Amino acid sequence: VYEQVLDAAQYALVEDRTQLLHLPLEPDAAGSFFFPSDQEQQLRVLVRDGRSDEAAALTERILAHNLDKGIRHIHMILLCSGIVGAALHALGELRREGGIPNVNSGGVYNALPRCDTARDYQELVSGFVRSAALCAAEQPRTEDAILDGVQAFLEQNYRREFSMDELAQTLHLSMS
Repeated sequence: VYEQVLDAAQYALVEDRTQLLHLPLEPDAAGSFFFPSDQEQQLRVLVRDGRSDEAAALTERILAHNLDKGIRHIHMILLCSGIVGAALHALGELRREGGIPNVNSGGVYNALPRCDTARDYQELVSGFVRSAALCAAEQPRTEDAILDGVQAFLEQNYRREFSMDELAQTLHLSMS
C-alpha cells in the first residue's frame, strides 16, 4: 500500500491545500502540460535581456494557466524543469568567458519533487527565473553588430573549413 500511495502521489492534482489520495488514481486521466515553443522563446529572450520582472510574470502566467487546467504533480515537475531549462539556455546564449554563472539550478531541480502545493512550485521556479534574469542583466554585453555576427558565424561553422572571404560575404562586409 505504501508503494501504491507513493506512486499515486505523483499523479495527484497540484493544489494549494493538502490532499487526500483516493485510490485507484488513473495516471492517464489528466493530460500533460501546456508550454508552447513561442512561450519558451519569449521566456528565453526576457531572461537573456535581463528583464527579471517580466520573465517572472511570464513564468507565473504559464504556471497559472496549467494550474487552472488541472495539472498533476508529475507533469508540474516536468513543466517546471522545462522552464528552468529555458532560463539556463538563455544564460548559455550570453557570450562571455567562464561559461554559465552558478545560479544553483541543481538545487532547484532537486527541490521540485519536494514541492507540495501550487505556491511551492510558483515561488521556487519564479524565483529561479528572476535570479537568472538578474544574473543575465549583470553580464557584459557587446553592442558591436559586427562582432556579434562574427561570433555567430564562428559558432555555426567552427567544425568546418571556411575562408575569410566567406565570412566577409556572409556578414556583408568587405575583406578589409
